[in-house]
Amino acid sequence: MLSMGFVGSLLPLLTAARICCVGDRRDALNAPPKPSKTSSSDCMSTTALLIFRGLGAGLAWTISVDGYALASMTDDQWKQRITTRPGSSIAREAARSLARLSMRNMLGFASFLGIFGGMSCAMEKVRGKKDPLNPFVGGFTAGMVILPGELRNPRTLVTAAFLCGSASMALHHFVPRETTKTTVSQ
Repeated sequence: MLSMGFVGSLLPLLTAARICCVGDRRDALNAPPKPSKTSSSDCMSTTALLIFRGLGAGLAWTISVDGYALASMTDDQWKQRITTRPGSSIAREAARSLARLSMRNMLGFASFLGIFGGMSCAMEKVRGKKDPLNPFVGGFTAGMVILPGELRNPRTLVTAAFLCGSASMALHHFVPRETTKTTVSQ
């Protein structure tokens, strides 16, 4: 039986897959040709690739940042943690913490990048343009979906989502894209 928490954690990934279908629907309705180099199958593969990259980024974040935080805990902090679980050891608690943090971080990064990739690609398909607005909307939407705990303060939520969108737009502008090589006929 699926728990509500499990279904709720899959919602961002399912949303990203559904967003890619918006671009497919436009293609199916014989939309005018657009300058985009991506096809609908590329949107799905790009979104899937970003989800897998998010899993890797979440694992790397856990190992580097959270692993360092756990390694820098004092013996007194570990003893306090162990007293809440009789029969446990420092190694077992460290492994338990790393496993929990790893799952949370991997799901968070994969969800964010999946929503970002799906929205960016769908915007490119719907608008027929490849410009910085697409990653902004992708980052903004991902920020809105990933930060539901901030619903109690809408201004914080919108500000954080705006920052996610702005950072996505800046990365789109400053990170070089793959260019196709053209051959010169002699």
